[in-house]
Amino acid sequence: MPVRTEVCVVGAGPAGVAAAITLSRAGRAVTLLDAGQAASPQPGHHLPPDVPAALGVDRDELAAIAQPCPGRVVAWAGPAADHSYLFDPAGCAWNVERTALDALLVGRAAAAGARVCPGTSLVGARRDGGWELTVRGADGAEAAMRAETVLDASGRRAAFARTQGVGVLRPDRLVAAFAVVPAADADRRFVLEAAADGWWYAVPVPGARLALAWITDPQRLRAAGGRRALLAHARATTELVAARVPGGADAPVSVVACGSALRETITGPGWLAVGDAAAHVDPLWGQGLRHALELGVRAAEAVLVRAPDRPGVFTVYAAAVRRQWLEAERTRVALYREAASAHASPFWEESARALAIASTGSE
Repeated sequence: MPVRTEVCVVGAGPAGVAAAITLSRAGRAVTLLDAGQAASPQPGHHLPPDVPAALGVDRDELAAIAQPCPGRVVAWAGPAADHSYLFDPAGCAWNVERTALDALLVGRAAAAGARVCPGTSLVGARRDGGWELTVRGADGAEAAMRAETVLDASGRRAAFARTQGVGVLRPDRLVAAFAVVPAADADRRFVLEAAADGWWYAVPVPGARLALAWITDPQRLRAAGGRRALLAHARATTELVAARVPGGADAPVSVVACGSALRETITGPGWLAVGDAAAHVDPLWGQGLRHALELGVRAAEAVLVRAPDRPGVFTVYAAAVRRQWLEAERTRVALYREAASAHASPFWEESARALAIASTGSE
């Protein structure tokens, strides 16, 4: 007999967890498939002061996995500017590694009543009144699951949407090359810096370490020498980031896709895409985590609507996702144009032009 659940949430990132918690607290039977993170380190995250409250996480819980951040330093289209959080009514910001944050949030979902399946991924889905799902456990064994509704919160890979043949609009092919290295100093400020061939960020994380990433396109990454040349390229092309990387530092470098994309179909009969599975944006936007939480809750609220009204509510939800994505793209176009005027390099000029065309054409 297949395992039965009212709602299967595929993916245990912030959007999926927010949905699972909301549904569980409303009395729904929720199964949360947590495929887990890759073995490689995840990029550091900078949580602005208001995000912990949105996460429902208090200061003591954050202090166990994150470190307080007093401000950020940004050098984008002009001289570096220092932004302090000292007088922010929500308090300081926090720097954290994604794996630690995800583990905390999954624990919250379990406490709310969700059935968490660690190391479990979706491998197949078939519509039959409800959904007949095939899942693969941590031991490699496959099992059947029956769900009334599926929320695809599996991130950029959109595991469920792909089983339904849903395509995606990609305005760019940006990648992030990142590493975690020993920090050169005790400065806990977040750093954001534009360079001629992309942009960089550096996030101090617990353990006197620094998570740094270079966002660029695959061609320029190869031209710079590939992933092995990441730290040398940081020293050669940046000032703020280079100052935070100790001389002689070395570390494994990972490369992941980080460009913007919008799923062509966001909802269907008995399913919704949530978070990055629905739409993802350039991390420069800086609102991804906050909006993943908001849309996770909104998707859950759509599922809680009585069945006859759900198609209309699902349509409203999909429109909200598309609208948010377009707003983020317009913001990114404006920022890329600022960088193009300051750096006058092919990367920025080409990127700004391509993004402007893509965001206009997707309206």
